[in-house]
This record gives sequence, structure tokens and C-alpha cells, in this order.
Amino acid sequence: MASCKEDTFVSDIENGDNVALFTETDTSISKVSDGQEYEIQVPIRVEGPSVNDLSGDIKVTVEPEFDGIEEEFQAEQGVNFKIENNTLTLKESEAYTDSLIVTMITEGITPPLDNSPMLKLKVVEAVGPDKLVASGKPAEMTLNYACPSDLAGTYNVITSLDGSPTFEHEGEVVIERSGVGAYETGSTGGFWTTEGSPYRPGAVLEFGVRFNDVCGELSIETTNLGGIYGNEVSDNGGSEVEPREGAQDGSFDHFTLKYNIDGLGDYEAVYTKIGD
Repeated sequence: MASCKEDTFVSDIENGDNVALFTETDTSISKVSDGQEYEIQVPIRVEGPSVNDLSGDIKVTVEPEFDGIEEEFQAEQGVNFKIENNTLTLKESEAYTDSLIVTMITEGITPPLDNSPMLKLKVVEAVGPDKLVASGKPAEMTLNYACPSDLAGTYNVITSLDGSPTFEHEGEVVIERSGVGAYETGSTGGFWTTEGSPYRPGAVLEFGVRFNDVCGELSIETTNLGGIYGNEVSDNGGSEVEPREGAQDGSFDHFTLKYNIDGLGDYEAVYTKIGD
């Protein structure tokens, strides 16, 4: 049998206010700093115990704020971002859902930055039916600026194991994965000498190395060879893109990946691009 206190608690919830709020409270956006402006949609909606009973449209007003963000981390309006229209109409016909447009500015920003700019978005006013309030909880947004990266392509690869050249492979394809500067090679470029291995010495392993490019500094993601092989692939440090001599446009001739395959040794693979 429910107590009076429990009944009162349930009643308070059922008769509580509906809230206009952002549905994502912590968002991290990564864009290439190429001088462009990028529109970011930040979803907003009304939630609550009687939202299905509401009628009529709702007007909400949003403002950026920086409470709790240290000064060196604060995004600057007009430099890092802008909000062209901070008032939205949440329509009954669209189930009281919409998106605030925040424009990320990249012109004049030279990455890598010491700190990624941050801001908070807060619904400061909600006007409409009764039992409607603006959420007092802000949504935090982090703006990450990335350097242009164009490492996808076809390469000739020379791989060394523990300092000794071991393998040359022509026409290996490096693909771009989801995310800015995220890539995967066509293989590990290595070879196996383990007795009984189905791969002959010098054979390419068809398992890619995943790596990320942050302004020419490359880092290997810790993964494993997959399939029946559980060997871990990890970063050895020192991977990099080597710009073409005198180039100012980010062009390059080759890049180098340095990684370890557990149980096999330390690899260094030099990727030389085929064509421009």
C-alpha cells in the first residue's frame, strides 16, 4: 500500500511543469579551420508530464553564457561563434521540437589551439501555455578546430621491422574514416614469421592501422589485428606528415607511421603518395 508521502510525490510529478530544454547537454564539434562558417544544429524540445495536452505554439529565447568556464577556455562571440537568431518557435504541429542554429567561425583561427573554446547555451525564457518553464540547466558546447587533412589516397609503402627494411608494397589504399583527420591504412604493412602462420614472410596483413592526423602530428589508435589474431597494435610515437619542401599549402610527399604489434616488434612504415 502506498504511503501518503509517496502519493504526494507522484502527484507532484504528474502535476509538474513542462520544461523547454536542450536535448544534448554536452556537445563536442570538430571542424577544419579553413576559413568557412559551419552551421551546427542544437536540438531543443519541450518535455514534461502533460506535454501531450499542450496546445498552441511556444516561443523560446536562448542566450550563451560562460558561468563555470575558465576565462582561457571561453569561446568569443563573433570570433569563434555567432547566433543569428536566438528566438525559436516550437510548433505544436511539430511536437514542440526544433533546433537552434549556432554558427562556428573558422576564419582567422590557426590550429592547433592550446584550449578548445567552450560556451554554454541556456533557455532563458519560454512563453506559451500554462505549466511551462525554461530549463535552468545549460547545454555545454566545445568547439574543436582541426587543420586541413588530406591523407586519403594510394601509396607505395616501405616497412621496417625493428630497424630492418622488411617489405615494399605498391598501391596500398589509405581510407578516410568518419571524423576529421581519422584514417585507416589498407594493411599493417608488416609480415609474420611465426612458425605455422598462414601468412608467408613478407605477406601483407589485411588489417588496417587506424590513426589520426592533428595538424601533421599523427597518433595511432590502439586496436588489434582482429579475426583469429589478437595482437595489439599500439602507438610508438613519432608518426608524422612530412610537408613537401617549401610548400605552404599543406602538400606533402610522404608520411610515416610508427607503431608496435604486440609479439612481433616495432614497425616504421613510410607511405609515399602515388600522384599529386
